[in-house]
Amino acid sequence: MTGLTMDAVMRRFQDIHSVSQEAIETISLWVMHYKDKKSIDTIVEAWLECFKIAKKDEQRIALFYVMNDVVQRAKNKHMDVLIPAFQPAVLSAVTMGKNSASVKQVMSRCIDIFAERQVFTEATVNVMKNMLQSEENGEGDESFAELDSEEVYRKIELFERGRLIVNRGMEVIRNGDFDCKALMKERMRDRTVAAQLVMETQQVLFFSHFFRVHSMFYKLL
Repeated sequence: MTGLTMDAVMRRFQDIHSVSQEAIETISLWVMHYKDKKSIDTIVEAWLECFKIAKKDEQRIALFYVMNDVVQRAKNKHMDVLIPAFQPAVLSAVTMGKNSASVKQVMSRCIDIFAERQVFTEATVNVMKNMLQSEENGEGDESFAELDSEEVYRKIELFERGRLIVNRGMEVIRNGDFDCKALMKERMRDRTVAAQLVMETQQVLFFSHFFRVHSMFYKLL
C-alpha cells in the first residue's frame, strides 16, 4: 500500500458533501484500510486540518460523524492505534466546533455514545464534556487549542496509568502477608538503595500532588 500524503487525504475528506450514512461509511472504511502509524497520523492530521478550515457547519458535522464511525469500528475490531491517535484531534475539534449550535448538538450526541460504549476513556470523555460546556471561545486560537489538547491528553493518560498502578499496589498490600516495615529496613541497609528509595518516594509525593491539582482543574475527580 502506497504512502499517504497530507494533500491526498485532505482531498478525500473535503469531498464529503453530505452526512448520509453511505457517504460517512465510504470514507470511514477507506480510513480503516490504513493500519500503520505513519498513515494513521497523516489521516488524523488531515482530518483536523479539514475541520479547522471547513467553511460550513455541514462539513464539520460530516467530519465529526466520520471520526465517530471510525473510532467505533476501531473499538469493535480492537484496533489499538486509531483511537489514541484521534483523541487529541477530537479534543481540538470540540473546542473549535462548539460555537455552532448545530455542530455542538452533533458533538454532544457523539460524546454521549463514546461514554456509553466506552470508546474513549472515562477521563477523556469528561474532558470532552467539560470543553463542550465551557464558555471560552476556542475558534480564534486554534493553534493553542491543538497544543492544549495534546497536553491534556498526555496528562489524562498519565493520571489514568498512575491511578491504576496505585489501585493495584494497594490491593497487593491489602492481600499480602509480608511486612512492609521489614522490607523497608532491609532496603535501607544499603546507602545506594536507600538514596534511590528516598528519590522514588519524593517522586511519588510530587506526582500525587501534581495529578490531584490537575484532576481538580479538569474536573476529573
